[in-house]
Amino acid sequence: MKFLLLLFLSAFISAQCPDLVLKERCEQMCNQELFDCLSNCESTAKSDCHYICMGDASRCGAACPCNNDCLNGCEGCANPVCSCKNPRENSEYNFCMKKALDEERNCISSCANEDCIEECYVIRKGAISKCPCNSYCQVGCPCEQFNCQEYAILLQESAAKMVSKSFGVIFSQEKNGKIKENRKLLLDPEVDLTSTCYQYFKGEHMLFGGAKKRRQVAKIENCEIKNTGKQLAYNFDSFNGRCMLQENEFGWEDDVVMFCFGSSSKTCFEFDGEKSNSIYISPQHEHARGGLGSFQKETFVVGGGVYGADNNFNSKLEFRGRNGWVEHADFPRQSGIADFVLASVHDSGQAFLIGGWSGSDGLNDVYELVMTKEGAGRFQYRQRLQEIVRFGSAAVLSSEIMIASTHVQVFNFKELQETRVFDVFNQKTNHPIFFKVEADFCMNACQEQCFL
Repeated sequence: MKFLLLLFLSAFISAQCPDLVLKERCEQMCNQELFDCLSNCESTAKSDCHYICMGDASRCGAACPCNNDCLNGCEGCANPVCSCKNPRENSEYNFCMKKALDEERNCISSCANEDCIEECYVIRKGAISKCPCNSYCQVGCPCEQFNCQEYAILLQESAAKMVSKSFGVIFSQEKNGKIKENRKLLLDPEVDLTSTCYQYFKGEHMLFGGAKKRRQVAKIENCEIKNTGKQLAYNFDSFNGRCMLQENEFGWEDDVVMFCFGSSSKTCFEFDGEKSNSIYISPQHEHARGGLGSFQKETFVVGGGVYGADNNFNSKLEFRGRNGWVEHADFPRQSGIADFVLASVHDSGQAFLIGGWSGSDGLNDVYELVMTKEGAGRFQYRQRLQEIVRFGSAAVLSSEIMIASTHVQVFNFKELQETRVFDVFNQKTNHPIFFKVEADFCMNACQEQCFL
């Protein structure tokens, strides 16, 4: 199949490529995919099958390190094979290797003779060979031999109150809802996790406000939840208020976190990492305990009501414009809605409203925000979850949204599928902190073996 490499136009000769091994791995993969594609053409009636295969192979090869789309090798190259340049920096590699070694120790601990121990070594070697960047998964994820996934961690507030550690639970997208691993994070006693708001801000895991320390700015660093010493200029907690990241399209230097309704039902302010700035144009309606989200790069608020009230919520939807907040179609619940989860999918610009509280009943419906041809935003019903969601938190993992409340539930936002429930809590978890992480996030923070 070497002749197929002629398809790939390279800007460097092989000797000049700084990532030659990865370039060759990538091109071998492209060749194999081309061979498989051409083989399948024999069983298809498409007359242009061969042309399609050749075109796909050409694009595949051009995207390899040192070829047309990645002239500088892996520098600035998005090809997955570049995640194997430094495997120790590949989270899936670290996770897989750690699991293989832990499972080997478990295997050996149950052995009664040398033959059993030797068998454990063989099993470990086979498991390691299937890890990303190793012999059966040489180009990293995605890989047929390894179940590449995305992960989210749930910090359990109740555990953090009882001991000096915050117990995190790693979740993956497995269909059976298996909890992958427990993680432990040290908790600074000066940090209040109750009703705090999480954002991944300027490359760091940040926590803002709280029930008792309403101006705190904390962060997760080296598997410790610590106080940064900085403060918000205004009070905030996530029981009444909401926060969201406002991203700059050209880099995170100008990103800010926007906070609304943490001290009154209409006021908002921004925090740039150092200082807070008030936003002087307020929404037209009261939105405490409502929602603050992003839809197609536009900021919107919905629902909620008067600050400190336990009912009389509204259904008002407003978008932030240059000269003020513009009212759109009401959310389709006349009794109003509050205490729901808003999940914004930044890559696609979608937004979903999940669950909530009507003032008398808990809700488990999912609504998607859409824009009509006339440019009017409105929420339309999508599906129903199995359990009520109130005071929850959401993490977006590829094509799915995971919601943590009294249960962890999952639904696919690209295809209408049956929802899944992970029943993992012995007690209700209020205001959970739930966010996307790398597979090896705080993996070595456990003193004992962590895998369940």
